[in-house]
Amino acid sequence: MQTIENYSPSTKALRKSRYSKTGHVYSITSVCMCREKLFSSYQNARLVAQALNSKKLWPDAKCLAWVVMPDHMHVLIELGEIEPLSLVVQRIKSLIATAVNQERNKRQPVWQRGYYDHAIRTDEDVLLAARYIVNNPIRAGLAVNIGDYPYWSLTEEWFNGENFSLW
Repeated sequence: MQTIENYSPSTKALRKSRYSKTGHVYSITSVCMCREKLFSSYQNARLVAQALNSKKLWPDAKCLAWVVMPDHMHVLIELGEIEPLSLVVQRIKSLIATAVNQERNKRQPVWQRGYYDHAIRTDEDVLLAARYIVNNPIRAGLAVNIGDYPYWSLTEEWFNGENFSLW
């Protein structure tokens, strides 16, 4: 197991005030090693999408929204009662790295160490965070409309059938 001393100074700063609270929602950003545009490849982006939609990835936590960008991903997670945030994120990154490395027949890091997390405070803020996440491809110039970009998802049951506007 890696200790905090093994991380770079910037990673230590990311972990400084990190906490994990049951039932809370977190916005997570994880970046590819050296900002490589690994997910510009259809096959790699599809593997990430499949992993994020896999039920085995979410035994305790819930995935509310996600988007896969060419060199990073954003995931909106609601923690369950058992697993801390660090374990959930570790499993996400590990499953994706394994799938991508199998696809490219390599054994090398896919992700930079650490991740950025932001605890979401209110239901309204959760909606804003979900909108921000799924509109990322538009802001990055990868799509004009969110329907034009294939690598994103919102969990329908989480929005209870509400008329959810992406804007």
